[in-house]
Amino acid sequence: MNIQKAIMEIRTNQGLTQEGFAEKLNVTRQAVSRWENGETTPTIDTLKAITDIFKIDICEMLGTTCQSCSWILNEPDVLGTNADTTVNVDYCGHCHSGGKFSPEKSPAEIVETIISFLEDYNSANGTGYTAEEARDVLCQHIATLKRWKQ
Repeated sequence: MNIQKAIMEIRTNQGLTQEGFAEKLNVTRQAVSRWENGETTPTIDTLKAITDIFKIDICEMLGTTCQSCSWILNEPDVLGTNADTTVNVDYCGHCHSGGKFSPEKSPAEIVETIISFLEDYNSANGTGYTAEEARDVLCQHIATLKRWKQ
């Protein structure tokens, strides 16, 4: 779900006008309108406030993974930022910060970084993927992400 649709859905599910939603977040009604129209995005602090005040899981709100490395975007703190400090809901902060990709890593390097967490992943999920199995799947998957898609 995109962020503007998610914000509008949260607001309407709460039975709030844009003004009422804005009051709860201590922002202007115009800010809420711009978010819902896709003109701007909230800051990370505002996203935290939305998830805290309305008891919303950011995964439910955004339902996405980083479009560079596939990291699950499940906390406001992991989201990337644009040059104007608003959140970039397509990328994690490791891949995109201040409006730029950083650090500059190739898809192969990203796969190897993910592989370095394979033991923890297998342990947490009761799986037994080998590095080679995971590498094959990840190489195919990373190529489909927005940053790397040709």
